[in-house]
Amino acid sequence: EPRLRVIVVEKRVPAPVAAARASAPAPAAPAALSPRAELDALLDKISAQGFGSLSPEERRRLDELSQRLR
Repeated sequence: EPRLRVIVVEKRVPAPVAAARASAPAPAAPAALSPRAELDALLDKISAQGFGSLSPEERRRLDELSQRLR
């Protein structure tokens, strides 16, 4: 009879990507930016670090800004 072989593969983030995520600048304070600039900063953070890197407050603000700027 044929035997079943299970292979486990771990997905790892390459070192340069991990280093870029660790050193990515945080968005500037909301009071210091225009709504469009604040939205751009949040989108830059998503691009650099992924959507999961946003705090609950940043996610709320992203929703608010995207609705307002439509």
